[in-house]
Amino acid sequence: MSKSHLIAALMLSLAPSVSFGAFIEGWERPILRSEMKILDSRGMYDRAESVELTLTRRDGSSERAPTGITLTVKMAANAAEGIVATMENTQLEIVGTEDDGCGSKVYHAQVPGQNGIHGARLNVTLTDHSARTCENVVPFLWEAHVRRGFGWCGTMDDTLSLGGQPEPVYTILSRERSIAE
Repeated sequence: MSKSHLIAALMLSLAPSVSFGAFIEGWERPILRSEMKILDSRGMYDRAESVELTLTRRDGSSERAPTGITLTVKMAANAAEGIVATMENTQLEIVGTEDDGCGSKVYHAQVPGQNGIHGARLNVTLTDHSARTCENVVPFLWEAHVRRGFGWCGTMDDTLSLGGQPEPVYTILSRERSIAE
């Protein structure tokens, strides 16, 4: 290797690296995802084959906490009843959070603009035990309850109880000022 090649290589290795991230105003960027285990189901969710939950954070939001949950449900086919297999992907917005007193965070999410009293509704309650400080054992880091129905009563709602172990989702990191500048 010549002396000029060595100097060029040294200068390139010492040069500051610049990276640009992707920033899409309003995009719900995935943070954590889990393929959930179905613990209990009722109604149309009896046909659920697999369920995935993804915790998201909106690009451009002033909040550092998660802002949404994506619910993906794969429903089984039933040829005898003429039912085809379906995949449903629903983005919900987190409308409330609470701490359970043991460090676990409880997220309440619903379809944006949903009227909770009249009309169709879909709600997800996700309990994240990742930062749990109490010593009692919980079987899953994530526990979730999904409820879908119509009207205010709730007696005929379709429900799912779920448990899972979240894993980080790797995306191009957000550099919010790069496009805004």
